[in-house]
Amino acid sequence: MSAKPPSTSGIKVLYENVEGRVGRAGQGIDIVAVHGIGADPDTTWSGKGSTGERVNWLADSTMLPKAVPNARIMRFGYKSNWFGSRENEPQNTHPPKKTLVSQVADMLLRDLEYYRRGITRPIIFIAHSYGGLVLIHALRSSFDNRAEWLDPFGHTVGLVFFGTPFRGRQGLSLQQMVEAIAQSSPDIDIYPETMALSVEENPYLDDLVNRFMTARLKYPIPIRCFYETEPSPVSRVLKNSSLKDDYIVPQNSACLDISLGIERAPLERHHYNLQKFSGPEDKGYITVEKAIVNLVQGAESFMEKKYSFIYKGLFLGEVVREGTVRENAQKHDQESPEELKLLSILAAGHDHVTSKKFNPPKVENTCEWFLEDTTFRSWRDSVESSFLWVSAGPGCGKSVLSRSLIDDGQLSRSDTSIVCYYFFKDGDETRQRSANAISAILHQLLIQDPTGDFISYALKRYRNYGNALAANFSELWSLLLECATTPGAGEIVCALDALDECKEEDRNIIIDKLREFFSAIREDIDRVIDHEIPKRMSHFTKENRQRISERLKGIGNRTYLWLRLTFYIISQNPSDYDRPSDIEALLNNLPDEHAKAYEEILNRKKSKSMVRGAGEEASNYPSVTVQSPVLASIISLYGS
Repeated sequence: MSAKPPSTSGIKVLYENVEGRVGRAGQGIDIVAVHGIGADPDTTWSGKGSTGERVNWLADSTMLPKAVPNARIMRFGYKSNWFGSRENEPQNTHPPKKTLVSQVADMLLRDLEYYRRGITRPIIFIAHSYGGLVLIHALRSSFDNRAEWLDPFGHTVGLVFFGTPFRGRQGLSLQQMVEAIAQSSPDIDIYPETMALSVEENPYLDDLVNRFMTARLKYPIPIRCFYETEPSPVSRVLKNSSLKDDYIVPQNSACLDISLGIERAPLERHHYNLQKFSGPEDKGYITVEKAIVNLVQGAESFMEKKYSFIYKGLFLGEVVREGTVRENAQKHDQESPEELKLLSILAAGHDHVTSKKFNPPKVENTCEWFLEDTTFRSWRDSVESSFLWVSAGPGCGKSVLSRSLIDDGQLSRSDTSIVCYYFFKDGDETRQRSANAISAILHQLLIQDPTGDFISYALKRYRNYGNALAANFSELWSLLLECATTPGAGEIVCALDALDECKEEDRNIIIDKLREFFSAIREDIDRVIDHEIPKRMSHFTKENRQRISERLKGIGNRTYLWLRLTFYIISQNPSDYDRPSDIEALLNNLPDEHAKAYEEILNRKKSKSMVRGAGEEASNYPSVTVQSPVLASIISLYGS
């Protein structure tokens, strides 16, 4: 009888050299890799080299150990085969078994506790597919029980995900996979429960991801999401030649919503080799290595902010001594339940992720026409607060378009923008209320807060109104504007889908608030016009200054940028407007948007110096430009 092979489960150290220092002043770093379902922990990170040998990029001396020499690199293994034969046990190293994410997450935490006793080094986690779900479950558990688990969550400085199904697997359904396996291999054991978590439209999966992202509100760990761009050989993996190649975890599932510290990137690979590389010259490896090195280089400064992020939500701007850190931890830890309760109330009864998923994803190569639309591109690329209204008849695909724009990250060109959304739905009482919409948007905004201030604004109102805050539209709207106008808030994009399916009274409330907000911006611009025209156009008569003022205020699409450029055009050649006919020509030819203003400047003089002068003029404009609200954009996709 053959001896049972050694266990591959648990943590195994692949490379260790942490006596040196990372970056400018680090203390070394731990890197832990977690594999997916049906994988071998010792081969899942290995690709085929140029001569046919297996190359493990976590351990090969020419790859990650060379890129991050002052590191301890480990892999974590667990039994993950969900179908197969037990006939050859104990020779069979990987018999099938039921694998639950909660159990594996607990195993990971216990191994980390053993291997990191007395160690406070920062950690970077790497995960492929299902392993990413294990990881976020473990991190959320450590966040909830910091005293028990030595706080790996608080020491994490980076997460790298390869094809993790945050929104579920696509392609074959679980039932179809089970039938395909049973058809080709009728005598093998199958444990479909293992794969159940990664099924699309799974409330437990949605809750797992949402709970992790809520914890990340305390400590915005940098995240890098890599996704597949090629279909996978499903027939080979499921051992059924009748199956066609298909995508397993496409971009919209493999990538968390873009927010502070979350980046996404494609790799020219299918799902099953997304994390395998042939050597240091492999283009995919070069991309991944750069991402990991950047996380390592940023580890020191990020750890300095750790307790500010976790306990207070503020960056103190200085290194805090360890003793002070513990005091702050004890002082602010009692506030955590209140903050989590507030977030729970804002999210209760109107899960924005699930409501979005009620709309089908786009068919491949559809909706692309919208991305080329000049009006959409102008709105998306504008630095001014602006409003985009998209309308069409029933059944034309507006909600599919909305989901596509959100899932594909097309609502902004910036990786640091905060995107929030809400899908109204006729017939669902909870999804027809304006307060529920703004409450859900605020929940998303607080989770993605780049300043650390938003939660304190919300807590003030929560302490005044309690649970009733979630139904108080006026207070919620006021809170939204307060967050959006906070210095450092950056660009915030709010998408409202199917506004026509909101109850009429509630719909009118939202429309009135939008009108007030954008009217306030126009009124600010009008005040600037009144203030600047006498100073800039003293060579004009009072009557002509009044006519110019009225003409500028009559432009419907006026913005600060347009106004600066228009003033620049007029002020460059005052001698051109000596006669009444010149004034008339000026009024008739004033540009009605900033693109036309730029064109006018270029048409007048082609010299680079003049264009440079316009830029300098814009940068020296009065401070009201800087102080103007930064609620970047509100999309309303509204059926006509």
